[in-house]
Amino acid sequence: MPAPRVCLGLLLTVTLVTGGVLFHAELGAWVRQRPLLFPVFVFLAQLLFIPRITMLVISGLLFTPVLAAGLTLLGDTAAAVVVWAWSRWSFSDATDGFFAGRPKWRRVRDSLCGRSPLLALTVLRILPFSHFSTISLVSGALRLPLPVYVTGTILGCIPTALFYAFAADWSLRAGSVFPAIALGGLVFSLVAWFSVRSFRNECPEKSG
Repeated sequence: MPAPRVCLGLLLTVTLVTGGVLFHAELGAWVRQRPLLFPVFVFLAQLLFIPRITMLVISGLLFTPVLAAGLTLLGDTAAAVVVWAWSRWSFSDATDGFFAGRPKWRRVRDSLCGRSPLLALTVLRILPFSHFSTISLVSGALRLPLPVYVTGTILGCIPTALFYAFAADWSLRAGSVFPAIALGGLVFSLVAWFSVRSFRNECPEKSG
């Protein structure tokens, strides 16, 4: 049942982000002295399937935006490669059963294995409603080439890493999270619309 996992992820997200806001000064002072530990936290969060937005927002609360984006990108990429390698070794022989009866997932499969897997993966990483670790699992199961996978992951993660870091920093300066939330909703609505449109144009529905 996905519901318990979704609820747990939401609870962890709210708890961690709220803790980051309430204890910003204390956490910031401790982490700034050990900045290279933050990618480790990001790495562990991805392995635990904690929503990526959690660490993106926390990074923006603790570091300057550019440094925050760089640290989260480092942890995200490392975790993505580990999950990809594990999935490639564990699930690559069972993909037919995994995609049976799931036409939308078959579209993802066809796009990742088609003529533009780099574009497809980049779009999937950018989309705000795509689960980071799930995409890593599917990419590994499909044996997506590692250079393409790493490049698409980095290209797709940079925009969101920068946006959430700047949004969190802006929220601290403005004293309210609501302007950042409103701007985030608008920006990501436009990004999602454009990404889905590009995804569908590049990867039309297939019958298999």
